[in-house]
Amino acid sequence: MTNRFGQTRYNVSIRKKVWMKALSIEGHPDDIWRRDKQGNVMNWQEYGKTGSPYAWKILSNHPDGIAGDDAEHLHPIHHSVDNL
Repeated sequence: MTNRFGQTRYNVSIRKKVWMKALSIEGHPDDIWRRDKQGNVMNWQEYGKTGSPYAWKILSNHPDGIAGDDAEHLHPIHHSVDNL
């Protein structure tokens, strides 16, 4: 399923697994605030909200470009980043 921006919408279970791959921010609750691999700050509640400075999305690095529901190939990334 995709949203109006053509982004895949993942269920909460998959989002949680992917979120846990992001880096913790010292002094902030992991379930709300994290950083992507580039150091960009993300907020759990801002998933898919491109108008937010803390918005994030999920990108796949599957060799075939298939996102699917396998969290192994999915990664959390700030909405402003185009690729991994």
